Amino acid sequence: MWIIRTMLVAMGLAIFAPFSMITRIPNSAVAGGLSYTCEILRVYKLQDDGSLGKSIFEDQFRGGKFSVSRLDGQIIGEVLPTISSSKTSVISKGDDQWSFRAAAYFDRDIQMIEVREFNLGAMKPFQAWSTSGAGIVTGVCE
Repeated sequence: MWIIRTMLVAMGLAIFAPFSMITRIPNSAVAGGLSYTCEILRVYKLQDDGSLGKSIFEDQFRGGKFSVSRLDGQIIGEVLPTISSSKTSVISKGDDQWSFRAAAYFDRDIQMIEVREFNLGAMKPFQAWSTSGAGIVTGVCE
C-alpha cells in the first residue's frame, strides 16, 4: 500500500479516505502536465443494428470526473478505472500535432483513451472505448 500511495502522490494524487477513495490534487500545469483531469459528457453503447445509442450508464456517469496519468496511462476515478488492469501503456504522448493515447489490458478486455492534445485551448476533447462496462465515453479534459 505504501508504494501505491507514494506513486499516487508523485502523480499529483493522494489517498484521503478509507476504502481507497482517491481524490485528485491538481498539479502545477495543465498542458504538458503529468495528468489530465477529464469530465464525462456522453456515454454510448453499440446497438444490435451496428449504430451507436445512448448507454443506460449515461445519466449515472454524465458530469463524472477522472484523472489520466500522462506517464503510464493509468486512470483513477469512478468511470474507466484501470486499477484492476494487468498493464497500462501510453501509445502516444501527444503534442501540438498528435493525440495522447493510452491502453489498459484486463483479463479478457481492453480499454483505450484518446485525448486530442493538439486541439487549441485548455479543454481537450477525449474519447474512450471499453470492450466491457462503460462502452464509448466522450467528454473534455484539461
